Amino acid sequence: MRTVNVESSSTIRARRRFTWRLTLGLALSLSPCAPGVFAWQDEVSGLVVDTVEEAPPAIIEWPGVDRLAEALADSSRREDALLTVAAMLSLRSQSRVSTAEEAAERVAVLQGRREWLTRLASGYDIGEPRSPVLDPAAWQVQVQLDRVGLATTFTASPLGPGPDILLNQVFDQANPNLAAASLPELLWYLEVNAPMAWQGIVLRLQDDPLLGAALTAQVERWFDWPVPLESLPGEEAGDDEALADDTPDAAAEALLARARTSLGVSLAQTTGIGPPDPRRLIDVRRDLLVAMPGLGPGHRSHAAALLHLADVVDGLYRQEFLHVTETLLSITARLQDEAYFYPEQSRVFAAWLAQVLPPISAGFGRAFSAVDPQLNSVIATAYDITRVLSHEVDPDNLRELRVQIADAVAGLGLMIPDLGYYFDQPIRDPIAGGVDACTGIAGQVEADGSPAMTRELFDDCQETLVSLANFEARETQLAGSTNGPFERSQLQRELGLTAGQRINYGIGYLHERFETGCELPARPLPNPLEWAYLATFMSWFAEQSPVFFQAPANEARLERMRTIGRELVQEIAEQVDCLAGAGAVVNDPVDRVTTDYRTALRVLGQGLQGARADFRGARLAPGADIRLDAGADQSTAYRPVEMEIGPCDPDRACEMTGSLSSTRALLGLFEDPWLVADQSGLGALEICYDNMEWEDRRMEPVRPGDDNVANFHGRLAFDLRGRYRDGEDTVDLFAFRFTSPEESHYLFAAQREEVLADACPVEWIGSRIVTELPNGGGIVPNRLTYLSAARTLPSRLLEANWDQGAEWRDWFVTGLGVSTLELPEPPDITARLNQHLQMLYRQEQGTLYGALASIGGGERELSEELADVSTAKLLLRAQMMLFFPHILIHSDRLREAVSGQNGLLDRRLLNRARQQDLPVDDVLAAATERVELFREDWRSLPETVRRRGFIADSVSHAMVRLNAVHQQFFSAPEPPPVRSVPTLPGAEGESDQVGDAEQ
Repeated sequence: MRTVNVESSSTIRARRRFTWRLTLGLALSLSPCAPGVFAWQDEVSGLVVDTVEEAPPAIIEWPGVDRLAEALADSSRREDALLTVAAMLSLRSQSRVSTAEEAAERVAVLQGRREWLTRLASGYDIGEPRSPVLDPAAWQVQVQLDRVGLATTFTASPLGPGPDILLNQVFDQANPNLAAASLPELLWYLEVNAPMAWQGIVLRLQDDPLLGAALTAQVERWFDWPVPLESLPGEEAGDDEALADDTPDAAAEALLARARTSLGVSLAQTTGIGPPDPRRLIDVRRDLLVAMPGLGPGHRSHAAALLHLADVVDGLYRQEFLHVTETLLSITARLQDEAYFYPEQSRVFAAWLAQVLPPISAGFGRAFSAVDPQLNSVIATAYDITRVLSHEVDPDNLRELRVQIADAVAGLGLMIPDLGYYFDQPIRDPIAGGVDACTGIAGQVEADGSPAMTRELFDDCQETLVSLANFEARETQLAGSTNGPFERSQLQRELGLTAGQRINYGIGYLHERFETGCELPARPLPNPLEWAYLATFMSWFAEQSPVFFQAPANEARLERMRTIGRELVQEIAEQVDCLAGAGAVVNDPVDRVTTDYRTALRVLGQGLQGARADFRGARLAPGADIRLDAGADQSTAYRPVEMEIGPCDPDRACEMTGSLSSTRALLGLFEDPWLVADQSGLGALEICYDNMEWEDRRMEPVRPGDDNVANFHGRLAFDLRGRYRDGEDTVDLFAFRFTSPEESHYLFAAQREEVLADACPVEWIGSRIVTELPNGGGIVPNRLTYLSAARTLPSRLLEANWDQGAEWRDWFVTGLGVSTLELPEPPDITARLNQHLQMLYRQEQGTLYGALASIGGGERELSEELADVSTAKLLLRAQMMLFFPHILIHSDRLREAVSGQNGLLDRRLLNRARQQDLPVDDVLAAATERVELFREDWRSLPETVRRRGFIADSVSHAMVRLNAVHQQFFSAPEPPPVRSVPTLPGAEGESDQVGDAEQ
């Protein structure tokens, strides 16, 4: 900024008074939101000017709207610029300074306010500006009024209470939770109204040069906004007077058409080929913001919607789908509201919007469902409404559209199907009846057309609203009981209801479940949604009949309603703070219930492992290690348990009928597919010995010269075969020939060639050998008889050397001392084995999923463990809805955890996984990973949020509305602003106090 000396201050002020008021009047009357966006006009005359400067002041050249627009167009600078404008708006209620010291003090106050906004934004994780549209209570009031043909008021509008009201609340440092809830919505308004607001601020500063100089000296960095690359045609940077001029309709429509075309390109980039061009978005925002002060009301509304639609493009690219959906719903709601006032311009915009919504839905529908399927319903509602609004509509159709919007708000804000899901419940009859009666009275007229409402009826309705909030809204059927009961069946039933409806039950559960030392509320809390509904209706009623309302008795009733709201907000914050502080670390309600969910999930996993083990034990071989969802080519360390080696054919075993032991190494000779087939039960493996015989046989006489008997020597030899048996069919997979390295004396028998030729002389053993003695010998009879006998049996030889002695068993593994026999190529069982494994896998999955769904029979059914997991998830969601509702409309990842298709596991998601044929193991693994990610995301929230909780939108809006009504009707008016003026000519020594700067 630079300073220059110009005309005398009195001349400057006289010239600027009209310009200031004109500019501020435009900012008010042309707002896209509602009449009186920033109420500067009434307060311009309220500036207190203590003295008139004698010396010409230095005039500061403040940044123009074009520089502010450049800062707001850049997402990296936007929040900082918005917070600066918000802090500077507080000047509207402050008088003009008269000394440098006072100016320094005023700047210090502004610095404090600016720092306060920064602390709110960071301490409460404000994030993006947020529309005030997610207010189910206000929408229910709107629906209620539509039924009897009554109009809402500005303060009670479901489109938001307006920035003026929010601004007052944001700087209430005594109520940080309420201030934090109001800040993102104030920034939402400022996103489009900052240019007009800045013009008013500049005029205010130009009339207060001492304050301007102090700001320049101390916080000039606040206004270090970038110089635009280029200005709009016909506009000069910093020329506020030119910006205030009305833009001709043709030029405005051309500007909006260019913006629509450019945003259409950005949306196409985002939904199709890749990220949007950031420069294009910056240009669109800048051009719209610079032109905003000069647009007419209808065009300004159109431009505001396009600016917010630019946020949609950014949100889609950043995958902030909650923000995208809320923004589109807000744009649609305002479009519906403005269709009555600006029908032609609304039709043009609605027709264009109806064209760009389907590609968004097609490109991101699955991603929306991953966060919450309700998001797709909201987009569908927005599309239906824009199609209707693209044609002429009558007021009755507009009322029907409001019902659709209200239901979409209920889905996003309350996570219920529609408003009627809660507000049509019979248990609400006392409250619904009371409000219906008052609404009916307000809508009645006498025969002469005058209102039928009397002061007595009005006061009676006010008392009814307060009594309903103070008593019926606290009843167990509407707010739950802290006394439970908390058994599983009761808990599951309670958690199926709207969270606010069971607020006391939710608090009571935490006190019952956890040792905290916290005290329960002294009195049951009112249902937050019911209180907000009644408080919003009270604010509407006050503005509907201001003459009746402005009475001491109604001031007392209003204060009672505010007290109930403050009690609700304070008790919730105290409960969260106590629970979070009961431990060495922040241990808030959500963190506590997350631990319970993890435990329930771990128990479910153990139960599934047990059920799987039972299935495998019944269907697979002992020691099986295969994965049923893998193929025939999978590796396995399985070996058949205690397999014994017997004869392949007893007739070819040569006396050896016993069993030989096997080893894992020996069984490892089978290739993996055959081991997989064995353990899965498709077939069976076996190892056997065959062709047991004596080789390299020789015989030698027992005695020289005796050719009757001989000793037979040879080497034991046999085949060892690994086989696969499938029914009656057998396939050899490997075969080895073993021959003992040492010769054995295996037989004593007749010295005959036929005995020697017998490789397995079992039949000779025990046969008689009759021989004659040589030369007679003198013995009678002259013969000797022998019995053939086995000297070494194969069985004994193997017993001594198979797994001990020479340990022949290991030779087959090493290949030393054995020879491999040639075998035919075995058949390929891959296809059949794969089919078999797939069948087993389907049976296993069906068994596990069936066990999760079955009820009754066992001591502890899997279905009960799954029910515990589902209940813990409902508890998690309920605690978030009660104590941290803004998180569920702010954080995609945390919303996804409790509502999305890829969220924390529960029965619904498990059934969905079964329909998609997802493996139970994968589902459980993903569930375990998700809960850890959820805890990590939750603990990354600012400690302030986790320790104090947050206020639901309906509650914060209702509090803000009641405060605004109190200020409007019952706050003491400030004394009229005065300033000292020079003594009039001819009246020396006298002075007058004049109430308006222009007098």
